Amino acid sequence: MKLICYTKRPGGMRSRLGHAIASVLPSEQVVNCSDLNKLRGWLNRADSRPETMVLAAEDHADLSELLGLADAIHDVRTVLVLPDLETETVRAALVLRPSFFTHCQGTFGDLQAVLTKLFHARKDPSLSGAGCSPGGVSPL
Repeated sequence: MKLICYTKRPGGMRSRLGHAIASVLPSEQVVNCSDLNKLRGWLNRADSRPETMVLAAEDHADLSELLGLADAIHDVRTVLVLPDLETETVRAALVLRPSFFTHCQGTFGDLQAVLTKLFHARKDPSLSGAGCSPGGVSPL
């Protein structure tokens, strides 16, 4: 397993996330989880810790619940989907030390691009960021 995707509720966001992830990784490398206790169980299994996690919070209550995972996920690349990008929301989310974050209202094209780079950069050197300046834009 390479990735765990946690979304608390069924519906539109889970479906959109699933499509974005499926375009990057085959389903046998992804575990979908909707129960926080089961997610903790996966994180406590030394034999099957994921390389990366996508944690989705549709509202601030979801985000508050996820903040309790900070110590358990300190060594896992984490991608967060936040309810909004307000300063206080982002400040709270940074406790989880995400590699990337986005918000739940988007199309997840940005998330798809990040996952592609995370999982395929070693296979395709053109995705490794060589020749890029710190802002991610190649100098002229």
